[in-house]
Amino acid sequence: MFFRMRLALAMGVLLVGCRFHALDGDVAQLNAQGRLSGGVSVEGRHEYPIAVALLELPRRPWDPVRLRQMVVLERPGSFHFPVERGRYRVVAFEDANRDDRISEGERSTGTEVLQIDRRDFRDELTLHIADEPAVPMMSDRVVDERRFVVGALGELDESRFGPRVGEQSVWRPLDMIDRHQPGLYQLERYDPTRIPVIFVHGLGGYGQQFRALIEALDRERFQPWLFIYPSGLRVQRSAELLHSVIRQSHIDHRTQHLCVVAHSVGGVVTRKALALHLAEYDEALVRGLTTIASPMGGLSSVAAGVRMAPEIVPAWYDLVPNEGFMRTLYDTPLPPRMPYTLLFSYQEDAVGDGVVPVHSQLRAEAQREATTIRGVDASHIEVLDDAVTLRFVRRSLARCAENRPPGSPSVPVVNHADAVVSSAR
Repeated sequence: MFFRMRLALAMGVLLVGCRFHALDGDVAQLNAQGRLSGGVSVEGRHEYPIAVALLELPRRPWDPVRLRQMVVLERPGSFHFPVERGRYRVVAFEDANRDDRISEGERSTGTEVLQIDRRDFRDELTLHIADEPAVPMMSDRVVDERRFVVGALGELDESRFGPRVGEQSVWRPLDMIDRHQPGLYQLERYDPTRIPVIFVHGLGGYGQQFRALIEALDRERFQPWLFIYPSGLRVQRSAELLHSVIRQSHIDHRTQHLCVVAHSVGGVVTRKALALHLAEYDEALVRGLTTIASPMGGLSSVAAGVRMAPEIVPAWYDLVPNEGFMRTLYDTPLPPRMPYTLLFSYQEDAVGDGVVPVHSQLRAEAQREATTIRGVDASHIEVLDDAVTLRFVRRSLARCAENRPPGSPSVPVVNHADAVVSSAR
């Protein structure tokens, strides 16, 4: 028995060591990245979405130009791209036909060639779209190699939504991006008569964890979307990605009514994404929020990891309690009309649910924003399959469905102070 215990311990240490060794390469690559950021303005009347594309230029003239990243703006605004060493050009254009390419007659502009070295930050790029196109049409020599997708069709049983990819997203986030194309996936074709529900997993989480909630979804009223992302990256960056895909879904489908269900760190990602969203939109496209077992106050265990681990998962920096990211998480309040269900999980013989302490799930600011607060006697993962969770998520989505955008009938006014708190089944 003693020998088996020692063997198990040794294997555990070896496994963690291998994970940190794998993470070391990704962190080194992330630390070498630079950034291109700036703003886009438009001359005269603005009618169409603005696409901002990051083009990597070839080393040899006969090689193709590669489209590495693209953000789509509903109106003139800011952009930023993490970049590795290379030669780039940033172009912006009014995408009138929504084909992600500069077509005939579309107004455009672009930077000069930018030679980017290790940790090279260019943060004041200015792109002004004038009346005449300033960039040639994109030819077939532009190869689309974007790492993120928005609105792609997927099936829940695909490997990209499974546990191995969830683990990879923490310890090898860049590898996960290259292999599995994170972003926003639709599990069925878009239907404008039904409300999209975006499911957001946590650190090391994956889409298949939401199977019970998806199967319980009222498909006559809702349609399931999955947001998968490299959860080991900084939480701020994941939130920016979520905000970006919500924005683009609105541009692509004119969606004005979304609901979000987030688990664990996914709740933190979503709360920050909503702050970014509310800074850009006068009226929120997200009409209801549910968080499940989310460390809204951070994780003390992560703080210890930041101090002691041989290599640090980048997301840990943003989960340290009372530090920069966590301190500013609630600087932008939720709209008073947004129903918010906060589900916290706990176990009798554990601190919280075995992963997140109850006091972090019940951060004071989160309680003040919540319209419903409910405790679920379950572990951090099992809470997603619990009957109480399923029942309260259904209620939360019903309230989200009722909270129609302005101009629609029966828009309720929600008082965030009237929270329903219970911890008994």
